[in-house]
Formats: sequence, C-alpha cells, structure tokens
Amino acid sequence: MVHCDELDTLSSEEEQWAKEKKVVEEGEEKAVEEGEDGEVGCLGWMFGVAQERLWAGRWGESARLFELSLRLHRLIWHSLALCCLSCREEEEDTSPPAGLPRELQLHWAVLRRAGCVGRCWGRIPGSCPPPSQQLMTDFRRREPYRYLHLAYRQLNESARAASAAHTYLQRNPEDLSMTTNLRYHSNADTPGEPDDLEERPYERAFLQAVFLFNGGEWRKSALLLEEALLGYQREHQLCTAACDIMLDTPSHSTVAEVYGEVLHCSVSCEDDLRPCVGGAYVDNFLPTIYHHLQFCYYKMEEFGSAVACAASFLLFEPQDQLMRDNMEIYKTHQEQWRIHTHHYTPRSEAVDYWTLISSMKEMLQLTRPNLHTHQQGGPDVEFSGEGGREERLQSHWEPPLRSRGDHG
Repeated sequence: MVHCDELDTLSSEEEQWAKEKKVVEEGEEKAVEEGEDGEVGCLGWMFGVAQERLWAGRWGESARLFELSLRLHRLIWHSLALCCLSCREEEEDTSPPAGLPRELQLHWAVLRRAGCVGRCWGRIPGSCPPPSQQLMTDFRRREPYRYLHLAYRQLNESARAASAAHTYLQRNPEDLSMTTNLRYHSNADTPGEPDDLEERPYERAFLQAVFLFNGGEWRKSALLLEEALLGYQREHQLCTAACDIMLDTPSHSTVAEVYGEVLHCSVSCEDDLRPCVGGAYVDNFLPTIYHHLQFCYYKMEEFGSAVACAASFLLFEPQDQLMRDNMEIYKTHQEQWRIHTHHYTPRSEAVDYWTLISSMKEMLQLTRPNLHTHQQGGPDVEFSGEGGREERLQSHWEPPLRSRGDHG
C-alpha cells in the first residue's frame, strides 16, 4: 500500500492563517488612513462598505474591500472551526462531576460545550460584533464573488473577473447567467485557465490524481488520492466542528432545536465539501476516492490494499454491482494474489467516517418531524450522461482474468 508522509498540518495551517491575518490588518490600516468610519475590521461592516462602493461605481475601492472581506471570512471561519474543535476535544477529556445524577449529565455536557464555543467569538479577530449566521452562510456559498466579478468586469480586468466567476460557479454551477459571463471572459483573450480562488488542497490533489489516473500513472495517482482522502477528512472534521457555534445562538427555544440545527449543518458538510468538476458536483466523493484507489492498487498488483479499498467503497454503496463483481474476482484469485481474510475489512478511517455520517443522518431524520429546520444550500447537480462513476472520470475496470490468468 502507498503511504503518504503526514504533513505537520497544524504548523502549516498556523502559517497560512498568520499570513491571512497580516493582509487583513494591513487592509484595515489602509481603511483608517483613507478616513473610513464605522466598525473597521468587522466582517459585516467591510462587506457592507464594499457593496456601497460597488453601487456608487467606485470599482477599485469596491474590489479591494471585497477581497479583504473574503480574506477576513476565511480567517474567522477557520479560527472558529479550530476553537470549536478544541472544545470538543476538551469535552472528551473531561468527565461529569462525580455523583451528578444521570438525567443531569446531558445538560451538563450541553452547557459546558455551549459555554466553550461561546467564548470562541472573543478569540476571533475581525468578528465584532459576530457576523450573522446568514452572512457566514452567504460567504460559504461564495456569494461575494458575484459582486467581485462585477467590480473587476467594470475595471476591464478580464483575468480577475474570470477567476471570480469561476470561483462562484464552483459552488453554484446551476447559475446560467454567471456561466455565460465566464464564457464571455474565456473568449476575450484571457490567458490561461481561471483560478478557483477558494480551492482547497484536497480538491487540487484529487484533480491531479484523476489526470494521472487517466494517463495510467497508477502509483503517482494513488499517492495523490491518499493525500486527497486525508485532506478531505481534515476539512470535514473542521466543518462539523464549526457547526457547534450554533450552540451559542440565542434564537432557539429548546435543546432539541439547537441540536437539530447543529445536526443539519453537520450533515450539510458532506455536500458543501464536494469538488465541482466540469460544472457538476462529484457526488459521493469519499466512495469515489476509494473506487479509484482500489483500481490503482490493483494495477500496481498490491491486491491486499485494493481489496481493502473495495470493501471501504461497499460500506457506502453496498449494492454497486460493478464493485461486487470486482470483489468476486478478488475472492476467486485470493490464493494466487495472496489476499488474506483481514484484507476484506474496510479501512478504519472509512468505517469511522461512515459510522459518523450514518449516525448523524439517522438522528436528523428523527428530529425533522418535530423541528422547523431551515434548509439551506442549492440543489444537487448530477453528472450528465450514461454510465457510472468510471465513465464520468474515465476509470474503467478491466477484466483481469484474461490478462493475468497466465501469470499464476
């Protein structure tokens, strides 16, 4: 099995967000020098002023403030996620007071975590007063890039306008008017491909892995798929942790409503973190990674690792006939390919993720009849065309018996 050297995630994240903070602070200093008044450095203020400058036709100032507000949002969200994650870890390491009646232990845990995440806002730069949940959701859905695109278009900066449009479409592929705008910029002699300005490392690793996969470079592809898997799980952990900030929201009247909102937010992370390829979401992203990993390991003749990935895939999609057929092929040749019983066990991180997702979805279904949870987010967009995941990413399973039967 290919192993990736696990990077020092925390130190690299700290370095990245220190740079973001420095840029934001420099932008705040410039706003003060230019005589801006109001809550300088607060996300709601900065975004509001950027909109005012846009409608006033002050395109350059507007673009600068939109860029700063996007950086500030990233800094706030990431800081909140890390803080909420530390609250979870603190709770796991702390037991209820000795002798506390069982019926009070749940209340103790809820109040303890709510108090911890409530203090997170006090540690966040640029969040005074805390931005509304709707504003944070709009940023997560990349709505500000619609405005940024308009500002750069008015400035005749086609490359930047194209990147803003492309970034917005990565989370809103159904927006036909923005698709038209992007096509216009692409036909305007804009050099190179537009950038996804919010692209996460695991998305980049996945796209590179697919490119190498289609070129038959199995080992390099497997390395990047493992990197994408690790990065996605880290992002999912942060996303669900950030949902805990709703425990500090005063608009709910019952504990059930609070946890219903947190659950809905956490379940939505799976959709929010899907990559968008060619204008369509990669649904079932984690199973897709395992599917392609099993094929890479098969082509590398690391059959034990291939079987473990196939078993991991079937956790998520147990009725997938193609993968069930693959498993039968592995069983038929298990002695020849030195596949042992333990290889048929799904990988531990796949079991952990599947258990978490399944449990959250089941709990959310239980709460829905009694809650008025506001559903957010756009419609899912399926891949078009016939065929399964292999045809979407050109990863056809090749029958091994004819090509490998003579090598036994």
